[in-house]
Amino acid sequence: MPCGRAGLAYGWNCPSLHSSSTGVAGSGSTARTRRPRTGLPGPKLATSDACLPASASGSFAEMVMDDRKTRPAGGDASTFWVQWTSLRPTQGAIGYVQVQAKTAKYLALAPDERRAFIEEQAIKVVRGPSAALHVIDHHHWARTWFDLGMPEAPVTVAEDYSGLDETQFMQKMTERGWFHPFDPDGREYPVSELPGSIEAMPDDVYQSVAAFVRMAGVFENLGEFNAKFAWADFLRQRVPRRPPTVDGFALMLAEAFAAARSPEARDLPGYKEEPGAGAS
Repeated sequence: MPCGRAGLAYGWNCPSLHSSSTGVAGSGSTARTRRPRTGLPGPKLATSDACLPASASGSFAEMVMDDRKTRPAGGDASTFWVQWTSLRPTQGAIGYVQVQAKTAKYLALAPDERRAFIEEQAIKVVRGPSAALHVIDHHHWARTWFDLGMPEAPVTVAEDYSGLDETQFMQKMTERGWFHPFDPDGREYPVSELPGSIEAMPDDVYQSVAAFVRMAGVFENLGEFNAKFAWADFLRQRVPRRPPTVDGFALMLAEAFAAARSPEARDLPGYKEEPGAGAS
């Protein structure tokens, strides 16, 4: 089964996590079927097998089931497990390359570290009307664990608005700035048209570019506001979209770092001065 070019760059193979060879089923009684990845980074990541280190493929089924069932001593008791179908995204897209990076980070953890890590990075949700759980943070971790075949989603509730009617709920979420209904090209659309599931979220490559710029220390998130969205839009206007290959993404990153240190970037939220900047 072929892996996308980004996967091959990391030396991964691509076992099917939802086939009889792994024994990992989906949320219901029937395992989900995935197509192979065919061109990462890019919009072909959806509904695909996750790329795993070769050393992990043999025991991955047991690993995810252990991660799900066992809570570490002293773990966060507010973290619990829900069906993936109960989650509702509050943003219109995610960065698939960022998902791949998180996949590598998670699978690099020692088995005895993974459960505590899940507690720390649990998907943050708001309870809304009709028992829906609206994801307000960690959309990328959600997609990572979904693609890895985690049978259920680890969540923690940030707010409970289940007692509000739909109009009150929408108003409260909007006031908190928890909706980001923008498509992969940065165009806004009605909140009612947000993706209906984690699996349905499309790729916005500029979110991945902005995430790597942030990880390099160019900017930081401030409070509840996710500065990455502002930076993604800034870079969208200055960095040409390249082919969905490793080389293409690397070129976008190089151009993004140059743009991020331009005078125009200083007014963006969370901007951090370069070390030594202004020193005589």
